[in-house]
Amino acid sequence: LSRTLVPTMVLYLLAPEARARERREAGHDAPERPSLFGRLSDAFEAGFHTLTTTYEGALDVALAHTRTVIVVFLAFAAVSLFLYPFVGRDFFPTVDAGQLRLHARAPAGTRIEETERYFQQVEDYIRQVIPAGELAAII
Repeated sequence: LSRTLVPTMVLYLLAPEARARERREAGHDAPERPSLFGRLSDAFEAGFHTLTTTYEGALDVALAHTRTVIVVFLAFAAVSLFLYPFVGRDFFPTVDAGQLRLHARAPAGTRIEETERYFQQVEDYIRQVIPAGELAAII
């Protein structure tokens, strides 16, 4: 591990610093153009800074108007209670597929003729119990 991972990490992590130090010592003070990852990281950092600043401002406003925030919260909570009866119908509709599944097995080693007779009896019983107008197919 120390012969493979550590030198690889040094190559990727310390080599850019060493190159920058060599340039400074040689008198080349021109800044090195950041890599694609560096530019993406800078853009993310700027966006995150904007987000945290905006959030901090929103918290300052909320803390300055505590009573208003509490009243608005309670109003939203009360309105959500009136929506409760609709949750079961709109978000989770009742499912009635109108299907009946029956899994039946004949004992292992049963002859095909006996198995066919057994399943014919099952089908006949289903046809007796379920009216013909409500039965679409038996598969």
